[in-house]
Formats: sequence, C-alpha cells, structure tokens
Amino acid sequence: MNTILQLVVSGFLIGSIYALMSIGLTLIFGVLRVVNFAHGEFLMIAMYGAWAISRLLGVNPYFAAIAVVPAMFLFGALVYRLVIGPGLAKPHLVLVFATMGLSIFLQNIALMAHIQLRRKSGQRILPVFYSDNYVSLVPGASKTIDIDAAERDFHGEGALVVVDGWNVTVAPASFAAASIKPNLDAQPDRWPATGLPFATAGLR
Repeated sequence: MNTILQLVVSGFLIGSIYALMSIGLTLIFGVLRVVNFAHGEFLMIAMYGAWAISRLLGVNPYFAAIAVVPAMFLFGALVYRLVIGPGLAKPHLVLVFATMGLSIFLQNIALMAHIQLRRKSGQRILPVFYSDNYVSLVPGASKTIDIDAAERDFHGEGALVVVDGWNVTVAPASFAAASIKPNLDAQPDRWPATGLPFATAGLR
C-alpha cells in the first residue's frame, strides 16, 4: 500500500512539473510567437540551482527558489539579448535552430566529463595529446580514449587519470596502464551522481 501511495504521489508531482513546463511554453509561444526549444533545459538549470543552494547552504529547496527565480530571470534576459532578440526579425526557422542549438549546448554541459593526465603524486603532465578529453556520455554508455605523453615527463612515477564533470561519479580504480580517480580539485562530489562509466584503455 505504501508503494502504491508513493507511486501516486510521485506521478502527481512529476506530472505537475510537466504541466508547468507546458503552460510556460504555451504562454511564451502564444504571447511572443517564439518557440523555445531550450525551455526544458532552463528548467534543468533552475533545478540544479535549487539543489546546489540546498546542498551547499543547507536550506530548504523551496527557500532556494528565492534566489533561483531572479537568477533565472537574469539568465533569460541574457539569452534574449544574445540568442532570441537578434533572430526576431529573421525567418521563423532561425529562432528554431538557434534555440535548438542552445538546448543541445546546455544538455552537453550537463553530461560532459573532463579528463586530465597526472603523475601519481598529483602533478599534471604537459604536454599531452588526447583523442578526446571532453566527452558527453549518457548512462550505460562508454568511450575509449587514447592518451599520449612522453615517458620522461612522469619522472619514474605511475600514470593517474583524473575525471570530473557536472553529472559524473568516478570510482577510484587501478589498471595496468594507469590509475583513475575523481578530480577532487573540481569537487565533483557536489553534483548529483548518475554513475556514468569511463574507460581508460588505450593509455600508452
């Protein structure tokens, strides 16, 4: 019975969020005749903001809205000035593609993971050549990244790959080629954990 009640309440709350999103999107299109394909990403940023304020300051998420609402107003004004405003006098498809591009950009920021090569002592190795060191992964996906560095730059120490991101958790591990751990300098533990995987194969 408790499970059924929890499902009903959760469904109602999630449905309410979707309803509010739909109302906002309809009002914007009905009044301004602008289709904002980044509307959902705006909600994502607001939710991350409320979560971060609640986590860092220990306040109730509902009180965090006091700071999030004006911050999102300023963010929306910035988007209007840089993205939407310049496209109002242009064909309708310009705004469609502009807001769609903004949507893709914000999504990839939320999913992005960043890697660095360091010595075991923690000092960063430079120069380094990566096949890719900014990657976006969805849950369940994986990617192999090749890292090339001069052996003399390690000064006899082992290789360490550190990973950080807005929406990433990294379990410390050791492989034949290198060890891997979260980048504590970037404080990734402040962000929600989704367990995105990461592959270190190809380090040489």
